[in-house]
Amino acid sequence: MKKKILFWLSAISISILILSACSNDSDCSRCRELTKKNGQTIKTGDAIEYCGNELVEKENELPVTIGDETTSYSCE
Repeated sequence: MKKKILFWLSAISISILILSACSNDSDCSRCRELTKKNGQTIKTGDAIEYCGNELVEKENELPVTIGDETTSYSCE
C-alpha cells in the first residue's frame, strides 16, 4: 500500500515538474526581413519564429540603409 502511494505521489510530482518546465509560447512571434526602396517593398524574406531574447533583439533592431534601400525586420 505504501509503495502504491509513493508511486502515485512521485508520478504526480514528475508530471507537475514537466508541465511547469514547458516554455510559454506567448512571447514568440514570426519575423521577416523587408527591404524597401522609395517606400515600396522590393524584397521580403521568409518568416522565422523568434522567442524570448531573440524576439526582443529583432523587434529592437535598427533599420539598415544602403543607398536608397532600407532593410528592417517586421514581426507579427
